[in-house]
Amino acid sequence: MPGRTSVDAAPTTRSPRSAITAAKRPRFVHSRQIEKAPPLHGEKPYAELVVKSFDGPVLRLSERMKLLEEADNRKIRRGDALDLIVATQQELEAKHAVKKPHTLEIFFKQYAVFVVCYVAFALIWCMVMSLSPSKASTSSAAAASESQVHAARVDPPFNQ
Repeated sequence: MPGRTSVDAAPTTRSPRSAITAAKRPRFVHSRQIEKAPPLHGEKPYAELVVKSFDGPVLRLSERMKLLEEADNRKIRRGDALDLIVATQQELEAKHAVKKPHTLEIFFKQYAVFVVCYVAFALIWCMVMSLSPSKASTSSAAAASESQVHAARVDPPFNQ
């Protein structure tokens, strides 16, 4: 048919750029050594200074600034120092993290509290009911006098 072109009829050529394959990257990247030279005169390694500076999982801003100054003095790159601080902070946060309870755990605790309260209330109610006098234990004489008093209080119907 004139005027219609078919997709199948069109030539398919690929440019070399469209066939770029993804480069495989290694999953594990070895970390660099942060301190090139060992500490002199009995100084602690920088990684140990970082760990000692944390108060639990918290690093105070003043301590962070001291660590960065010490990194500059030891000729450690600022990025490496920040990476070490962040990695240490993540480790400590994971170590000190509070486990969040599961929904079933919360449900069973609430249900157990409900059952305990219900049983306690039922026992108290049973004790109260057993201590109160019941109508079945009253004597027949008391019942007769009560019915006479009740009958005397009833007004006769109106006669007009």
